[in-house]
Amino acid sequence: MWAGSLARIGRKPPKLVVVGSNPTPPATISGGELVFRFDIHAYHFVAVSNSNIFQQSSLYNIFEELIMIEGVKVTKYFGGLKALNEVDFYVDNKEIVGIIGPNGAGKTTLFNTISGFYRPDSGKIIFEGRDITRLKPYNIFRLGIARTFQIPRPFLKMSVIENVQVGIHARKRYISRAEANREALRWLEFVGLHEKKNFVANQLTHTERRKLELARTLASEPKIILLDEIVAGLNPTEVVEMTKKIETIWKDYRIAIIWVEHVMRAIMSVCHRIIVLHQGSKIAEGPPTLIGRDKKVIEAYLGESYA
Repeated sequence: MWAGSLARIGRKPPKLVVVGSNPTPPATISGGELVFRFDIHAYHFVAVSNSNIFQQSSLYNIFEELIMIEGVKVTKYFGGLKALNEVDFYVDNKEIVGIIGPNGAGKTTLFNTISGFYRPDSGKIIFEGRDITRLKPYNIFRLGIARTFQIPRPFLKMSVIENVQVGIHARKRYISRAEANREALRWLEFVGLHEKKNFVANQLTHTERRKLELARTLASEPKIILLDEIVAGLNPTEVVEMTKKIETIWKDYRIAIIWVEHVMRAIMSVCHRIIVLHQGSKIAEGPPTLIGRDKKVIEAYLGESYA
């Protein structure tokens, strides 16, 4: 994981050596070789080299450079209900992370907290090294965090292309009409709505509105996208089509993605890592293959039939 991440940011990744399965404090880089121990409980590598060639802070700085967004003990109450209970999470630079869990687990609440719609009662959210916990939604958006919603929210009285241009103008204050039109058409073509560019948004089907919301989000040129049940209500063919688009967004446009979803065949097929929430708490985290076999996840959400 880290070797790929180091390569993506232009660093030559050191050789990785896995030396066991028990967690141990992180240390340093030695002679171009970065020694890791695998923490089977947290599903991540921890450096364990004892060399003093580099300071520990140098290694930490490399890891910090890889993390785009991080939540630390994020907690949110609604009255006496604890919707989020000290949830920790992170998303690597250019990574697809899925969030699953039963209804009421806190998934959308976490999205609303990240995007500034809710302010956590405790904990903090760090984006590219900056604490954004108390920023307004529009300031968070301008930093490069965009989202879709469970229920698509187009401007119903505006045309399809005008809806996408809203995303462009939100990012670029000074842009010609012709340039905005070209950019909007490019994203409409990407999602498959090019031929309906002049339709009024309220004429679109449910599936087309989901595509429009994705196009408008992409038009804002985000660094990370929060996808909230983007394939909900789609038929199997449409689910496959949308899943391929999500993978293309990551591969071709190098945009990080956090994806909340109930359609397991979709989210498990493209995500690099899955976070599982249950009753506001994180109960598991790891690659899809391990999450699909985790007993706690099966009992709380997936069910025996999935296993």
